[in-house]
Amino acid sequence: MPETMSRFEWPIVHETTNCALVASRVFEPFLERRRADNSVTWNERSNWHFGFYYSSHDTRLWVPRRTIYGRASDHRRVINFGHRLGRKALVVLVLAYAIGLVAIVMTGLVLVGVRW
Repeated sequence: MPETMSRFEWPIVHETTNCALVASRVFEPFLERRRADNSVTWNERSNWHFGFYYSSHDTRLWVPRRTIYGRASDHRRVINFGHRLGRKALVVLVLAYAIGLVAIVMTGLVLVGVRW
């Protein structure tokens, strides 16, 4: 199959409906523009803090991890904590780590023999 410039490869099968083919061609410019905007936002160093990604302009919830050299890692992903759902995930993660920390401290105090 010949290589195309777009990410979508046109299937050769005849079972694909005409609606799906037309819709993919109609929305291809929109998707390419969105991918380009997300890529520009992802490449900004100000959106990366200690290996975490915060960008409200990026529409993706999961983004590729940034390597030391500033390139995208194909196999590892991080949560975009600037995304609407990413903020909720941040709250859940902070709450879970706080509960775990309190449990560890309380267990340590019981093992040491502190009574209250």
